[in-house]
Amino acid sequence: MGGVIQTLPEGEPVCGVTSLDNHLYLLRANKSSEQIEVYDIDSYRLLHSLTVPGLGNKGAGDIVACRRNRCAYISDHMFNSIHRLALSDATVTHWPVNDEPARLSLSHTHTMYS
Repeated sequence: MGGVIQTLPEGEPVCGVTSLDNHLYLLRANKSSEQIEVYDIDSYRLLHSLTVPGLGNKGAGDIVACRRNRCAYISDHMFNSIHRLALSDATVTHWPVNDEPARLSLSHTHTMYS
């Protein structure tokens, strides 16, 4: 049976979490600051935040990290779009989708599904 081994600092509710390498990427619901919080996966210490312009206004829905492309994808149901955050240099791109994106996942071939 699993148990809680660590609790992240309190704040807005969490709507998405993903990990890559030794980092935990946290997407909070209702956060208006357009920030992704980055934690050390072992100590749960906040390392820094990454800015995703245009993500605020309560649109963030989920986040998933891709090892192959070294990026994180974030769904935005307010603007029916997906944001791609390059983890190497924090470059952000986005594109519209023809539906309201919600939960995200990656296949073993690194294809993203919403």
